Amino acid sequence: MSALFVWQLRFDGDHDLERAFHTLLEADDLDGCSAEPDALRIRFTATGARGEELVAKVYAMGALRWCSRHPLSPPGSGHDERRQHLG
Repeated sequence: MSALFVWQLRFDGDHDLERAFHTLLEADDLDGCSAEPDALRIRFTATGARGEELVAKVYAMGALRWCSRHPLSPPGSGHDERRQHLG
């Protein structure tokens, strides 16, 4: 089983958040996905490779301001946190 990560995406506006959220909901292999409209943020869980694919797809749509990835594994298990600043 591949390691799961929590991906956090932040956007510049409501429309961008809504488009990205609908794009992520079309992916039937996510373990979870939630939107926080007031914070212009989406969080979802996925494996590393699948999450990278989805983030690239959302990034290509434009207006992705920030992205981070955090392991869902216990501390000290060897998985590193990775952050990306976009734009």
